[in-house]
Amino acid sequence: MAARLHARLALDLSRSIDPFRVAEDEGIWVVASALDSGLAGYYLREGYAIGICVNNKEPFRRQRFTAAHELGHHYLGHGSVIDRSDRVTAEAATDIEIAADTFASAFLMPLGLMNRILTRLDLRNLPVLSASDVYRLSVEAGVSNAAAAWRLWELGRLSRGDALDFSKAGPRDAKRQLKGSALLGAARGDLRVFKDPSEQIDIILRVGDELVVDVRSSKDSGLNWVWDHHDQGTLRLGANAPVAADGRSRLWAVAFAPGVFGGAIVLTTSGGDTIERINVYAKVETDDTQRGLSPRQAEARVRSLMA
Repeated sequence: MAARLHARLALDLSRSIDPFRVAEDEGIWVVASALDSGLAGYYLREGYAIGICVNNKEPFRRQRFTAAHELGHHYLGHGSVIDRSDRVTAEAATDIEIAADTFASAFLMPLGLMNRILTRLDLRNLPVLSASDVYRLSVEAGVSNAAAAWRLWELGRLSRGDALDFSKAGPRDAKRQLKGSALLGAARGDLRVFKDPSEQIDIILRVGDELVVDVRSSKDSGLNWVWDHHDQGTLRLGANAPVAADGRSRLWAVAFAPGVFGGAIVLTTSGGDTIERINVYAKVETDDTQRGLSPRQAEARVRSLMA
């Protein structure tokens, strides 16, 4: 089902798939609004009116998976349904919930896309994937840590035990392992690490995300990597990073307001001369996802379904 939909919609499987755009292109109204705790979203079919809602209190990558799950209910011919966050892990999980989750996994993480991401992250030939590897892949695919772990198990890249452990642990420990120091972004924000980038970094961030640039230079204690920018008020930039004994430096920034950032990191001498320059372009989007109905209207829809 998911593969046929990819083909019919001619989706670009070299990049993460946007379930919100797919739903809107298919004529399905889409809502992202604040729902009660424990509710992930719902699928509504009332005559010719069809819509989906996701809980925008949840992290954005989980919202994306919930949207794909609700699309699964639609394409699999299910009726209106309210979905809890524990819809599949609960002991009372139903066949239609498992089917919708299976659809969402295959729709957002087709084999071709997963292989491209593994290759892009230099993970494809690793015999064993770590928690931080799974986290990096989940960010690239735009899905939750747990969803990525279970999809990798389905594709034979993780053992069932590792998939269970990684999905239970959540992303925080993986982010700390990946960064190697304290996290500075929001708890629900993503950590994006660029190691030895080329001449330019182009990235889309959400408010609360943290960007880390890990660069190597010649072992010279007189060199520093510094931010070179005109402050557009979108990124909170970390301090300059002197070159360490191993020749590496790390600069960080936290996305704290929507907007566009254009600047660079430059390697300078103690006298201020520039040796190397890497341009950085970042678009920062809001973390407050609102689509369609107001919170009150969304809650009214839920109450009507439960009546």
